[in-house]
Amino acid sequence: MGLETFLISTGLSLLSTMSANKAAEKQAEAEQEELLRQEFEANKAATEEATDLAEARDREAAAARAAMEAIGGFGSVNDERAQMEIAGLKGLDLSRIEGNRSRQARQFQSGRKAAARKLAATKSSNMTGFLSGALGGFSDFKQGEREEDLLQTGRAILRRTGLGTGG
Repeated sequence: MGLETFLISTGLSLLSTMSANKAAEKQAEAEQEELLRQEFEANKAATEEATDLAEARDREAAAARAAMEAIGGFGSVNDERAQMEIAGLKGLDLSRIEGNRSRQARQFQSGRKAAARKLAATKSSNMTGFLSGALGGFSDFKQGEREEDLLQTGRAILRRTGLGTGG
């Protein structure tokens, strides 16, 4: 293999590696965008669920107050206990929703980190393949140079000895 062939082959291999890396980057970007979209949707759903549950608990509290007023127990110990229980349930509901949302956020963050690690591993593998091929090509080039040198040396010896002039 001549120097020109080696350089062309190495250049084409580098272009191929760069193209593969670009494709991997686009894939990773798409994965990241999808995870962000899913996280946004999960946050939106959690917010809607929290709002709906809070409104439901507020309606329960209002209904309990109205019921206590109807029987003349508004402001009594039982009324206060019922209001506290409803408020406690509302707090538990909201805490559970926030806990679930927080767990999902950590999962999405882990997914984004995994996509970034996958991209780094792919690019590293692509570069390792390129370097391995380039080194192999360079070794072949140098081996060809050595063989050519040996052939030229052998021809020179044959010419000097006169063995290479006959047919």
